Amino acid sequence: MSSKKPNNLSHLFRAAQRSPEVCGVMNAILSKKNPVTILLEGSAYFVNIDILDNLLSQRKQSGDSIVLIDISAPTVLGYIQHIQKRFPNKNYHAVLGDMNALPVTNNSIDLAIHNFTINFNITNRNDAQTLLEIKRVMKPARSACLFSVGILIHPNNIRSYSSFSGVAVLNESESYYESLFLRVGLRYKKFDSSNNRSAFPYNRYILQPHETTSPN
Repeated sequence: MSSKKPNNLSHLFRAAQRSPEVCGVMNAILSKKNPVTILLEGSAYFVNIDILDNLLSQRKQSGDSIVLIDISAPTVLGYIQHIQKRFPNKNYHAVLGDMNALPVTNNSIDLAIHNFTINFNITNRNDAQTLLEIKRVMKPARSACLFSVGILIHPNNIRSYSSFSGVAVLNESESYYESLFLRVGLRYKKFDSSNNRSAFPYNRYILQPHETTSPN
């Protein structure tokens, strides 16, 4: 796996396909009879919505939707223009918003994709809020979040600056994030990681809420 552009969703889905457990969760979501909603948090690569469209096109379900959230107004505007040109008749939306206060209703998301956005937080409290927001918007049954995060290779209990796509971000240790998942009530499984030589070391997880109800 290339480490040059780890926030391109093609890398994420290739990694997911190598995990039977992740494939099982994804197949359960994509086999739902009711419309599916995908949430993408943070991504400047317009190709990512094309990748998500290809994923939903396999379902042939007209009610499916995609919501893209970004805190950058120029990025959101670019996505809106891309959607209007490429997908004028589909239920795809780009919205200006904060990952710690998602403009999304409770229990409405089947598949959330969190693309390293948590690394732009500056406090541990913000990190917990990011995860609580993911948990809040996910449906309580047959839903999941594909979560990518930059990590410290040599933990030293302090937040560490590194560079991701030319922007300074803050990283914590693997154990820090995994403990945080459990603390906010999310099950996790790591299904991909970069090697120690990567310019931006990262892990990828599948997260699911502990609650279970009848499938939607």
